[in-house]
Amino acid sequence: MIQENKTIIRLGIENKCFEGIEFVSKAISKEKDRDVLRYISIEKKENIFSITGTDGKRLHSIEYKDVCNLICIGIFEVILITDKEIFLLKDDSGKLYPDWRCVIPKNLSLKASLNYCWDKTGSSLHNKIFEETGTSININYLLDSGIANPDLYVDSDDNDHCSPIILRKDYRQAIIMPMKYN
Repeated sequence: MIQENKTIIRLGIENKCFEGIEFVSKAISKEKDRDVLRYISIEKKENIFSITGTDGKRLHSIEYKDVCNLICIGIFEVILITDKEIFLLKDDSGKLYPDWRCVIPKNLSLKASLNYCWDKTGSSLHNKIFEETGTSININYLLDSGIANPDLYVDSDDNDHCSPIILRKDYRQAIIMPMKYN
């Protein structure tokens, strides 16, 4: 049930931010106890809109320069996504979204341009990332990113394969933490 005084935003497929919100929503937490990680963040700094979603293990972000015709900034619960509409509920409770920029390594280096054929299992791309970095990542997170022909970036200071891998293409990026084995 939606409480009074809540702002609901409806975005149609014609909105330039539709694809970006759909993309970042794939990275939000599905777990009820992850609280703010079940939301997306929409920020505006100067003329750049940043839209971000994370579950703490992966992060999707997208940036638009003066093309995102959203009325609001803040954190939003994604209520519903269809192939033609997205409904967001603005959270005015004062929750703070995590500083997602701090997980992006400062010294990134381009490891490879991954021109690949997308397969349903993602195994060819997963294998290529492992071959290039020595880092194993959750293949489902890779499939959720859906970024075709991305550039692969890694932390140039990481010798232990503990830093995230970054997939970038145009205005999208997916940051995926490495899998840890005990």
